[in-house]
Amino acid sequence: MKRVIAIGELLIDFVPGEKGCALREVSHFERVAGGAPANVVSAVSRLGGSGVMVSQVGEDAFGEHIIDVLQNNGVDTSWVYKTRRANTGLAFVSLDSTGNREFSFFRNPSADLFLSPEQITPELMADGAVLHFCRSIWSTSRSSRRTGARSSLRASAA
Repeated sequence: MKRVIAIGELLIDFVPGEKGCALREVSHFERVAGGAPANVVSAVSRLGGSGVMVSQVGEDAFGEHIIDVLQNNGVDTSWVYKTRRANTGLAFVSLDSTGNREFSFFRNPSADLFLSPEQITPELMADGAVLHFCRSIWSTSRSSRRTGARSSLRASAA
């Protein structure tokens, strides 16, 4: 089966327990594994497709939690690396009464920003049908931009 390969940020979203208030007014949060590419590849896998996540997390409890959630959703995490260079990214979210979100990110830097082009190999793209990444890979760091470019080139060659 051809695979959907998602590359990009993995982080923990702290989702508010209450809606309709500003971030500074939220009294409690729930920990949720997130990152747009992870959400996409998890949905693909839950719907019966084959999904692969490519990213990097910190060697910390949040990174382990994200990997566990991805695996429980049927996502191949063999391309999710761990690093001691930075922690797993965090995002605190609030929802106003209309459903609009407000974010406060803690990823300066975060582990996913240290994913390097050398970690993107031709083997990764074997049997790939779709390469999914979000715009943050192009805007967060020089290494992320180089990794995004390498991924695109490897996918087009596969």
